Amino acid sequence: MPWSASSPSGGVGPAAPTTRPARRSTSCGGSHPGPSRKPTIRRGTGGIRSSARRSTLSPLSYLDELRALVKRRTGLEVHAATAPSLERFVEARAQACGLAGGSAYVSFLRTQAQDSPEFRQLLDAITNGETYFFRDGEQIEAIGELLQRCAEGLGRRLQIWSAGCSSGEEPYTLAIVARERGVEVEILGTDLNPAQIEAAERGLYGEWALRRMALPLVRRYFDFEMGMYRVRRSALGPLCFRCHNLVTEAPPRPSEGAWDLIVCRNVFIYYPPAARTRALNAFSRVLAPGGWLALGASESVHGLKHGFSPTLLGGRLFFQRARSEAPDLARLGLPAPEAAGLAGAAGLGGSGLGGGASLQGGAPDLETAGAAVPSGEVPAAGPKPGAVPGDVWRQAPLLDAILDQEDLAAALAAASRVRREVPEDPVAALLEGHLRLRAHLFAEALESYRAAQDLDALLPEPHLYEGLTLRKMGEFAQVEAALRRALFLEPGLWEAAWLLAGSHARLGRTDAARSAYRRTLALLEAPGARAALSTPAPIRAWFLPSPEQARQLCIAWLKEH
Repeated sequence: MPWSASSPSGGVGPAAPTTRPARRSTSCGGSHPGPSRKPTIRRGTGGIRSSARRSTLSPLSYLDELRALVKRRTGLEVHAATAPSLERFVEARAQACGLAGGSAYVSFLRTQAQDSPEFRQLLDAITNGETYFFRDGEQIEAIGELLQRCAEGLGRRLQIWSAGCSSGEEPYTLAIVARERGVEVEILGTDLNPAQIEAAERGLYGEWALRRMALPLVRRYFDFEMGMYRVRRSALGPLCFRCHNLVTEAPPRPSEGAWDLIVCRNVFIYYPPAARTRALNAFSRVLAPGGWLALGASESVHGLKHGFSPTLLGGRLFFQRARSEAPDLARLGLPAPEAAGLAGAAGLGGSGLGGGASLQGGAPDLETAGAAVPSGEVPAAGPKPGAVPGDVWRQAPLLDAILDQEDLAAALAAASRVRREVPEDPVAALLEGHLRLRAHLFAEALESYRAAQDLDALLPEPHLYEGLTLRKMGEFAQVEAALRRALFLEPGLWEAAWLLAGSHARLGRTDAARSAYRRTLALLEAPGARAALSTPAPIRAWFLPSPEQARQLCIAWLKEH
């Protein structure tokens, strides 16, 4: 079954009320919330609050000290692009703790243990807590196929490590996939944040976390309790959680032998290249010969030394540790790297393989580890797919930085520079908004999208992405107006109709949602009935489903309602 078939609105069970994250404690050292999604620190209408208590040091000074402290303790790299949100967090926590501004707060943090409530709040603020079940359904489907093939003739449970598991949605997803395919597994989920591990152990989730799951799976593996969904762990195999830091601690080992699969998705984005290399080497030490590694779709291994061989499976890129005996590919029915067209490919500059480079060990030039690629194909040399005419998107180095996500902070800085150079170009503001949204700087993304609207009131995309951003912020009451403006300007914009349908469903407007989902399907049947969009397809894919995925999601929701 297609794992991504689900209800986009989150309508996956009884009429569960919309759940919001618990508020952080306002007192210093207070209790820490357990929900899977952290609240967003938002910019107030008056900007950053000034106060007589504020540190005499410049924000840059104490934020640099804070970034250094975090990196020293955890290995995490806090990007400069997050400075506005981080500054607001520090000022709020300094006030709550009765401290004289940011510098005093950083000094106070130095006295706090890494598992203290205050340091936990900091970790929540600097890491992206947004996760959900069956995230990136195509990759999860490919992982399911891999598990099934690896289990053939093995005679024991497969041993899986979910590294950087956040609040547990990923390891539970892996357990469900394995059970559905009849594969016995033993899973360990680890994360450096104790609060996330506590939430994973509870296994209690809101409706939004299950929005990509098919209803039969929800009924099979969850119990509905007081408006929340609790994982039915008795229906799954052995699964446990523990705190662990990928960079500063030795890698965990399974109960016996070595790991068959390590899943580490959307974790490397927080680490500098040297830390990523250390993590890859650690993975190699604890993986069984011929074992597999799965990384996130936007994560890069470009320029990193490691001993893995990349292999395409289900259109996704996986990495296999070398075996002491014959390669495992034939047993699994997978093409060898040469057959898949990976080894010795023509040079692709900075976005593919170096000319004639071998993929057995060394440092393959694979920019995007988990990006969807048709099986047996390698992107041809030349411009990035999805580029459209226009001064902004013609800047190849900028577009490369955006699509490859090698350095989000650098891409943000480049986009801001382009916007300064062409201040009257609404597409430049749109580009800046996309990168800010990608970095989860929601208030700043809204600012960019609204600036694009001011520059060109007839461009539908800024209204579309304003609605999408408001939806991510949980501001469903404001979403409808933005999306209706987008549809008024471009009636063929199925993306706006699809988002509007999901918002109606979240607000309990079943009839309106049904009408909007049917409208989405009608628009998807006539893809040529709209103007070309300004945003390239690879960037749209960061935030929106493909037309086929949207069609399946609409049909699934309509069948259930």
